[in-house]
Amino acid sequence: MTPLTHDLIRTGALQFGSFQTKSGRTSPYFVNTSLLYESLVIQKIAKQCAMILEDNKVVDADFFGPAYKGIALATAVCMQVADKMPHSKFAFFRKEKKLHGEGGQMVGSLRGNAPLVIIEDVLTGGTALRQTHAELKSANIQNKVACVLVVLDRQEKGQGILAKKEIEALYGCPCIALTNIEELISELETWNELPDGYDNAAINSYRAEFCS
Repeated sequence: MTPLTHDLIRTGALQFGSFQTKSGRTSPYFVNTSLLYESLVIQKIAKQCAMILEDNKVVDADFFGPAYKGIALATAVCMQVADKMPHSKFAFFRKEKKLHGEGGQMVGSLRGNAPLVIIEDVLTGGTALRQTHAELKSANIQNKVACVLVVLDRQEKGQGILAKKEIEALYGCPCIALTNIEELISELETWNELPDGYDNAAINSYRAEFCS
């Protein structure tokens, strides 16, 4: 079990029942990453993201977190890389444009020549990351995206093929997950006592339809 897989189970972030995903699918499981928002867990996630960026030779990058859950993640990773990327910036978009003060939709700023790292909590069908791509384009953000990081890949199809492959083609860069649903389910199946609502048949049926 990876430390992150352990935390997903320990905190109750991995839940079972009947849930509607952003992509419109009715899923027998759901990952509520807001339950991972503990200081040590966020630090672990940020450290793992920093290691991935280093392994992929991403340097002097800026960070973007899609609202809302990506905001905390982008903030934490930007802080984690401060020693090696002391001038990195991070930003996110408001859901609605601000009409007073500085105005606009973006909170924070990005350096125009810096590679951009986008950090999202969960990849399902790719709906949120496609929306983020459209929003960045609409805002005339021209930074080249160096990497898309997701905490958990549900390993599902997007509009045709696996969402991960679609996102990589859309952004023109790697989409890398810290863990995935296969690792999570495989670990749970070794437990003597499964969580409430766990339905192996429903999970297998759902994954057969959307994950292959």
